[in-house]
Amino acid sequence: MDFNTFFDVFSLLGRWEKTFPYHKDRYALMLLEYAAQDGISIAELKRGPFARLLSKPLVRDFLGRHGSSHVHADDVRAFEVPATTRFRVSFTRWPDEMPEEKEAWQWEQISRPGFNLVLQLNFPLKHNHRARRLLRHRLGDAYMSGHPARFDREISMAWARIDLDLDHGQALIEELQTDWIREVLFWAECSDYEHVRHAWKRYFQEQLEQHARTWAEAMLSAAITYLARHLGIRDIWYHTFDGGRLMKRMGFPPRSLYTSLPKRFCFQETRHAPHFLRRERNAEVQKALGTKSLRWHVLRL
Repeated sequence: MDFNTFFDVFSLLGRWEKTFPYHKDRYALMLLEYAAQDGISIAELKRGPFARLLSKPLVRDFLGRHGSSHVHADDVRAFEVPATTRFRVSFTRWPDEMPEEKEAWQWEQISRPGFNLVLQLNFPLKHNHRARRLLRHRLGDAYMSGHPARFDREISMAWARIDLDLDHGQALIEELQTDWIREVLFWAECSDYEHVRHAWKRYFQEQLEQHARTWAEAMLSAAITYLARHLGIRDIWYHTFDGGRLMKRMGFPPRSLYTSLPKRFCFQETRHAPHFLRRERNAEVQKALGTKSLRWHVLRL
């Protein structure tokens, strides 16, 4: 997206609550709410793209208490699920400034020239205070410069990079990543000093282990929520493993983030790229789009 679009999006998101409550598998109820926005029968759900949600324990629990063969979004919203964590949300852009060289944007791992919106999912402040007490001066060892993660008063558990087009109601999730969990695990295993490894392991076991299992689903849930609920976007694309490497000129990211994760979230595979990429005039973008094997994941809400 260009800078003006980014500024418009940033202004819109600035009006909303900056906390995101999450509980393991809560994404299944979130997606069920969208699937049932106009009302839907269980039989229809079983035949449609959201069928896999019916196997999730939270959805089974909801349906068991609901006691009806027909579901409406209001029913799902009324189902109380306590959040285990209330994450703090912040936004920025990537890259900070567009490169002056015409083709240097290709090094920024974005699918077209312009900016990505970055949604940062940050730990609660209570978590940060405990981390600083456990790790003291070692906390700075895990700081990752050059990535759009926060490390000031906030600590970003993970972040999502997103390109979008407000006019056509479409978005492309370019990347999900956690610098923090990866770095904590590195220091817990690879430090040359036993007392340093012990400090990082203690922090991981006490504060981070539960998030290491659920960070990706929490991050993708937050991205979908802010796109759909707060920006009104209903068509959300996500790269496939091979497609992302082609469009963003990346190495080998974790395969599960581009295979099993979008399947869990009911994305469907498609050959059709987002409209805003198809109309992009950049020759390198059009060359990549012309690759016959190129595939995408898409979620239509």
